[in-house]
Amino acid sequence: MSIDWDSIARHGGIPKGKPVALAKDAKQKAKRASIDKAYEAVDARDRLISVVSGRQLSKRGGPDTKIFRHHMDRRSQAPGRVADVHNVISCSAREANYLDLHALIPVNAKGDEVTDIRQIAGFAWNRHMVEKGKEPAKVKPRVVLEVTR
Repeated sequence: MSIDWDSIARHGGIPKGKPVALAKDAKQKAKRASIDKAYEAVDARDRLISVVSGRQLSKRGGPDTKIFRHHMDRRSQAPGRVADVHNVISCSAREANYLDLHALIPVNAKGDEVTDIRQIAGFAWNRHMVEKGKEPAKVKPRVVLEVTR
């Protein structure tokens, strides 16, 4: 039996699918859009105020005033939570560095480390890294927890 190429051509030919480069670009664009949507929700929730220190932040500024959206579960370690609003907090770039180094730890009421903004009771300095009285920055006054891990 022979193949009827004329009939196949009349019906649009054989689909080849989407080129890999275009599919990858579309996937990255959708991912970026979901992250941007999450950041907008975080900005609306936090109103440009640092969750860590309570300071007013801005879109422009230095390391203590420019807004930085910190992912509590790192993006590389929890790719499913990258665009999760409950995984992202607003803070300054300097505060984000302390959080990344685990010198500053988000904790619940029991003093256990948490990775969800709904569970945060405050922030505590890791006393293995930062001596009492030598804290490089102030955290919100409601936090009086001491963590040694």
